This record gives sequence, structure tokens and C-alpha cells, in this order.
Amino acid sequence: MFYEENYTYKKIDKLDYDEFIDLYEGEKEIKGIIYSFYEDEHKNIHKLIDLEIPNENWKLISKYYIVSMELNCDIPHITRKLLHIINLGYFIVSGPFYFDTFENKVIFDNYDKDFKNLTFKFTEDEFLKKNNYFNKVKIYENGEVLNYNDQLFEKFLEEQKDNTNLIQFEYILIYAYKGKKLRFYASKYIDELINSGKDYKKEIYDILTEKESNAGVLYKKNKDKYEIISKFGY
Repeated sequence: MFYEENYTYKKIDKLDYDEFIDLYEGEKEIKGIIYSFYEDEHKNIHKLIDLEIPNENWKLISKYYIVSMELNCDIPHITRKLLHIINLGYFIVSGPFYFDTFENKVIFDNYDKDFKNLTFKFTEDEFLKKNNYFNKVKIYENGEVLNYNDQLFEKFLEEQKDNTNLIQFEYILIYAYKGKKLRFYASKYIDELINSGKDYKKEIYDILTEKESNAGVLYKKNKDKYEIISKFGY
């Protein structure tokens, strides 16, 4: 029902979806949209958007909860969007191309046919409130801005301390990627920089900027333990 001819629908996995969100964070608008399809007594189909009220005699035949974000496109007059359709999957939609190339249209047909069996753990108002915002707020897993503190970084380091990519280096930088999630960076360059005796703080700030971070903690390995050398940005 929702599927539109002349557009291509490429299904992707959640990892690819999350990478697109990260890539466009702060640039593109994320919008939650509800499409409801009703059938009247004459078998005509009516598409309602968000909280539009249907005629009381119409029959609901399908509903889509969609999180949408526009993607860049180098081709003039071609639209490219990233979609998460709740209970259906993740898609990149492009077009119009004036021909039908979507081989898996059947998943939309099945969705419409089985709509009565689908359940949602939220109301329409909750969905629209949660998913309509300009994507410039740095979001962490629980939907809040990261609260920088020593315990936050230490907990992450404890989870990563046996990582084979870390144990070969003397120093490790734990940083807040886009204020959204914690990551680590360790390299021969950092080891040599600090052991040279030079003032390393400017270089660490440059690394944080390059990694799209505004806060981090530098640790030094001491046998099986790590001790804080410097804190940045908080």
C-alpha cells in the first residue's frame, strides 16, 4: 500500500542505517510520519497523514509508522531518503526513475495483508513526539546528552581492557564520539608523542577534533591497570 512505483527501495540492515544517521547527524532533519490507509464503502482508498481524522464509516486497511531522513544526491531532481518503517525494516528510497525496479515489493503486500496482526508499543502521539526533531542534538543510547564524568570513561575502559588492539600500546585515549557514544584510540604515535617529553595536550585536542569529539580521557597502562594522565573537555 505504501510502496510507490517509479521509486527504488533498497533494503539495508540496522548497522547501515545507524551509520547513515551518524554521517548526517547535525545536518539533516529527522521526521516521524504516520501514513494510514482507509477504504470507503465504494472501495476507494484514502491516505491520511499523521493525526488526520478519517470518516467514521471508513475501514482501516493499513498503517505505517515511518522515520524519515533525506540523503544527499548528486543527480538533479532525484530524491534520496533513508527510511525506518517500524515492524518492516530499513530502506534507502530513490527516485523517481519512471520504472519499477523493486523486486521485493511483496514485503509491502504482506505487511498490508497482515496489518491486523501487527502491534505497536506506543501511541500515535508518542511516536510523533519522539521522532520529530532537527537532528543536531547529540543523542546517547538512552536519548540523553552524555554526562561526562570519570566513572563513564572508566566503565568503558574496563569493558575494553582485554581488547587486543589496546594491550600492545602504553597509552589509550577514550573519547566521546559526537557526544553520542564512547570509543577508544591507541597508537604508536601517541606513545612516541608522550614519551618524547613534549607538551602533548594540543596534539590530543587535535586528535579529538579529528575524531569528532569534544571530550576524552588519556590513560597510561601500568601492568594490568590504567591510570588517568589527563582529562579533556570536562
